[in-house]
Amino acid sequence: MINLTAVAQNCNCGGIVAPSYDGDIVIYETPNGTIIDTIRNDLENENFLFFNISDTREEFLSVSIGLGMDTISINGWIKSSSNIGTYARNYSGTPLKLYESPDTNSIVRTTIPKYYEEVYKIKECKGEWVEVEVIIEDTVYSGWLEKNMQCPNSYTYCN
Repeated sequence: MINLTAVAQNCNCGGIVAPSYDGDIVIYETPNGTIIDTIRNDLENENFLFFNISDTREEFLSVSIGLGMDTISINGWIKSSSNIGTYARNYSGTPLKLYESPDTNSIVRTTIPKYYEEVYKIKECKGEWVEVEVIIEDTVYSGWLEKNMQCPNSYTYCN
């Protein structure tokens, strides 16, 4: 698997492009700036996109992104979308807490009642926390997901 490194240190979180997504991911020089490249999942070879996030700004993520089985990565900004995210790690089916702010001492904004094998959209990153959003059975859940409940891996469960 590719080892991706981030440039800035405002946050340090991993993410994936949904393994089923067959479109291009546009990489910008700055948020909404000049396009520097595009990249996509290699569905035929099951070689999926992974990224590390170093900063976020207005629905854009500063990332180092590349295919998991390759050694090349690209640094730039990608736009947050429902295909850009992480999985949750509450595999045992225990309720998943999403917090009001990136701190386990903050108020629980919402609880997802059981494990769902959905990609949780990453909206923002602070430290090792990601603010996520997911739609499950017509209900929108959003809040901050702590590091030990994130699984940015398309190939296996995170332990």
